Amino acid sequence: RSDVADLGEKWYPDLDGAADGTLDCRYGDDYPDYMIMDELLLENHIFDTEEDCCDYWPCNEVAEEYWYPEVDIVRETIECRFGNDYPLYYLENMEDNLFDSEEDCDEEWGVHHPDGGGNGGGGSGVGGIVTPAPPITDGKPDGSRDTADPDEREEFWYPDIWANVDDCVYGNGYDDFM
Repeated sequence: RSDVADLGEKWYPDLDGAADGTLDCRYGDDYPDYMIMDELLLENHIFDTEEDCCDYWPCNEVAEEYWYPEVDIVRETIECRFGNDYPLYYLENMEDNLFDSEEDCDEEWGVHHPDGGGNGGGGSGVGGIVTPAPPITDGKPDGSRDTADPDEREEFWYPDIWANVDDCVYGNGYDDFM
């Protein structure tokens, strides 16, 4: 976007660099591109003052412990873990990423326990046996694609949200909701 450079240095939540589950706001112009992709993201991520940023985001507070999915791309597995060392961007979509119980995390992310149970729903660490992650495809995790014909659409840079990695690609193979 051409107006990105016009923003200059601003305060933004450091969702990737938080240590020990503690969030801070940073000042600079090196905020992630997704934070300025649309008006809603811009309003919730880019601030003129540290105070405004910390009023919106829980600065200097240790994140609460939850059950959360952890994807291992190399082993192609998903595990439900308990703790506060989850990626802090999970706070932006808590209902899909942070859970009060191991069972809820397992159900949402398709983690199966061959022995019929997890670790009892308490404690810390890995929540049971892992299950293979969805295969990496050019479409959705189930291998399907949205119905619009990509050959008829304009090309843009877009996030490859189904690849299980932080990556942007250029083309017209993006999903309809984008």
